[in-house]
Amino acid sequence: EIVQCFPVAASARRSLDRGDVAKTATSQLAILTDDEYQRGVQQIHANIIAAERCGQELLLLSDLRLYATTAWLR
Repeated sequence: EIVQCFPVAASARRSLDRGDVAKTATSQLAILTDDEYQRGVQQIHANIIAAERCGQELLLLSDLRLYATTAWLR
């Protein structure tokens, strides 16, 4: 059962500038090779530039869900 949900839409540019998507920031990024990580960051940078050329802002979306399991002994 989902007990709490944390949806977030964050500016990609601000997230990169603050280090929110640093390879050491989350376990999901830590499993990438350095090359995979760098290619991903380069793609984000390219998408930021493309969005800004259109007068838009690129957002990074996350949806953290916390699950809980309970049990009772009778």
